[in-house]
Amino acid sequence: MKKFIALSLAAIMVVSVCACGSEKTKSAGKEIFSCYDLEVQNFAESFDASEIVTMIYQKNHEVSEKFILEDKKQINKLFQALCKVEVLEKTEERASDYDDIFIFTLRTAQAFTFAFNQHHLVIGNDAYYVQGDEELWKIAKEISSSENAQGEVKGQMEDYQKKEESQQEKIKVIPTAAEQVVLEDHQTSEFSMKLPTGWVVNSGGDGMAFSLCAYDPQNPVNQVFVLLKAMPLMHDPNSRSYYEQSQQMYGGNYYIMADAPALENPSTENFYQIFSSYASFAEKDEPSYYGYTFPRFHDFTVMEAFESNSDMKSIAINPALLRASFTDESGRRGEGMFTADVVDFSGNLQDASWMFGFDTGYYMAYNIMAVTAEENSFIDWESILCQCLASIDFTDAFVSNAIAQSNETVANSRQLSQTLSDTSDMIMSSWETRNTSDDIIRQKQSDATLGFERIYDTEKDKIYKATNGWSDKYADDRFKLVTDDSMYTRPIDGYIDY
Repeated sequence: MKKFIALSLAAIMVVSVCACGSEKTKSAGKEIFSCYDLEVQNFAESFDASEIVTMIYQKNHEVSEKFILEDKKQINKLFQALCKVEVLEKTEERASDYDDIFIFTLRTAQAFTFAFNQHHLVIGNDAYYVQGDEELWKIAKEISSSENAQGEVKGQMEDYQKKEESQQEKIKVIPTAAEQVVLEDHQTSEFSMKLPTGWVVNSGGDGMAFSLCAYDPQNPVNQVFVLLKAMPLMHDPNSRSYYEQSQQMYGGNYYIMADAPALENPSTENFYQIFSSYASFAEKDEPSYYGYTFPRFHDFTVMEAFESNSDMKSIAINPALLRASFTDESGRRGEGMFTADVVDFSGNLQDASWMFGFDTGYYMAYNIMAVTAEENSFIDWESILCQCLASIDFTDAFVSNAIAQSNETVANSRQLSQTLSDTSDMIMSSWETRNTSDDIIRQKQSDATLGFERIYDTEKDKIYKATNGWSDKYADDRFKLVTDDSMYTRPIDGYIDY
């Protein structure tokens, strides 16, 4: 708190309009804010001390004094005392040298003023008796006490006035959701990982069929998805009739092969082209997925392909790390990085294909992982999602169970956690070498569509988005309109709210 002497009331803005037209008796006091217009009433109902930049107490008695409160607890205490004041009937009593004025200034520079003369409430040209104001004047006295007035420095009022004027031009930046992320630990009996506060993790399946999806419930397209193994993926869609007949003749699990989707041209890309079909099949035919819902990647479109460094690439068919766009089950557009290793497990089935006129073999896919975000925002989320993916650590009990259930020679159960970490590194490395020229074009197109321009904060080395035309109204050496294309390859730190 600071004290200033000999001040004028000329700069005080009164935004209130009286709504107390009728006189009241002392037995029927009226709540103070109800005597003002709707704007003041809304201010009172949604009062939040953290949104108050300053509270000024202007005391004009024998001398004019100005006290500035910035302590949020003190501001809240004074406001609560103001809430206890009740308004009574009008009065003609006025004094020329006994005014007390309280001004609350918001971060938006909007000010709400409550004025008193001889402890009578003044609204417009009218004055009113009040009751229940004892706490208010007690706090006012504390504010203006000699103890609180210590440390007065000449020229502080001029400095404050400059500060107050600058608040009219204050730039408020709202951080992006990615900038506000705080990672927390998540632990289950099967795995542990780090994920943003408020995110949800669902998991299903058993052993090498295990899958998990960590996502933002407010925007589910922001997610980390893992599936250790997908099977079976048929060579030929015509093999369905063979397995249907086998089911009828021999029973057993032939129905699974009859239901399974076909992957006619095995590759990482084509696996994701049929992934939504596989997800529906797995949810239907695999009991251990009961209650678990796979994400969907409809309209899967590859934007860029990178060489895979998977530990299974020597036996995988056309492996790759893909950057792709898609539409989820709710119609949200997303983009991200995807990987999967398709391995042929036909055995002797392929040799018998001549007997049936079609290929009865099948594939399996391993190391199925995806990190995705809302379209055109993956640039903001990429590092966070990769950090979450790399943090996944399977428990010893889970790994032992996966090994016990796996009899295929390529099962990599012992290296599950390391594979996730390696894949995360591969994604980050590939992201750094992506085609940035296409990225720049997409980011510019997105800005144009949504009506944004990009602003560079030279002091903080940050990139913000602002409404088109903002840079024309705000002239300052600190904030510059982005003209360097390389800045379109950087994450957005926030949105300017001006």
